[in-house]
Amino acid sequence: MKKCEDFHEAIAYLNEGEMLTTKDLDQFFIHKERVVRRFRGSHYTLSFEDFKELYQNTVFYLYEEAQETVDLEKDEAYYRYYKK
Repeated sequence: MKKCEDFHEAIAYLNEGEMLTTKDLDQFFIHKERVVRRFRGSHYTLSFEDFKELYQNTVFYLYEEAQETVDLEKDEAYYRYYKK
């Protein structure tokens, strides 16, 4: 995950439609001109002013979904075994 250099960079990513995360796995994104904080099944929205006041000293990371790759060799072996 790419670390945001400062709070202004984090705001810029949010304005570009990106999702941010923290080391505690909080997720932040913009919805209807408000910042949404999502964590373990709960969420709430904040104005930009409240977001800045509460999180200006937080270290943010650009959220990237895990990319699962399929090992084609294992996949072929699996299907060869079960097609017998």
